[in-house]
Amino acid sequence: MSFAPGDPLYIDSSALIKRYIGEQGSDSVQFWINNAGSLITSMITFAEVAAAIARVRRMNLISVSAAAAAFNSLEGDWPSLQKLPLLEGTVIQAGNLVKSFDLRGYDAVQLASALIAQDLVGRPIWLATFDQLLASAAIKAGIKTLP
Repeated sequence: MSFAPGDPLYIDSSALIKRYIGEQGSDSVQFWINNAGSLITSMITFAEVAAAIARVRRMNLISVSAAAAAFNSLEGDWPSLQKLPLLEGTVIQAGNLVKSFDLRGYDAVQLASALIAQDLVGRPIWLATFDQLLASAAIKAGIKTLP
């Protein structure tokens, strides 16, 4: 089974950053975003992507003006994403996922949010992530992953 236009997509920060910073995988991310029936993420994704933009700027991998453009694009796109809030239930579920899959904290929040999104959508969703540990955990938890 492969991603098809109209499928719901949960996008984590490791995938969304590729929309703003050109790197390997950016073309795929753009395709998925353009073709998703719904584009869902966690509220924490904004801070994670902003931090990633700042990090590549600090590393002198992009210019100050490129970083400013990336921040502006993120801020412009943010209202169009369906965002899941960080509620206590999400954080508790994330803690349980840490125990089950040995995930880092925010990766567990992303997976918990994706699982909640799948329940809310009422059908299987895709999780776009370039984090291999998160992808492996998502598959074990019953979520299809991209790439």
